[in-house]
Order: sequence, then C-alpha cells, then structure tokens
Amino acid sequence: MPRFKLLIPLIVILTLIQLLMGQERIIHSQIIHLNTGQYLVIDETKVSLWRNFGDWSKSSQ
Repeated sequence: MPRFKLLIPLIVILTLIQLLMGQERIIHSQIIHLNTGQYLVIDETKVSLWRNFGDWSKSSQ
C-alpha cells in the first residue's frame, strides 16, 4: 500500500511535466484574468482573448 501512495504524486508530477513540455508557449505568455471571466493572453506573436483555456488548444494549432 505505501508504494501505491507514492505512485499517485509521481503520476501527477509526470503529467504536469508533459503538459509544460507540450505547451512551452504558455510559459512565455502573460495570462491576465479579466473581471468578465475571460483571459487576455499576451505572447510574443499576438494578443488574444480567451473565454476559457479550451481556446488555447485551438489557437496553438
């Protein structure tokens, strides 16, 4: 059982690392949460307005 408890944080950490590696652009971006519930995203190439983080995957393709 102790091994299983150690496995869960490891999986979470590895998943986070994979997400960060796959989305380097988000690291170099400034994300400003607006009062309207939208996100203003400023990266090196453009300024975009998102309703939610689902819009990120569409814009990065």
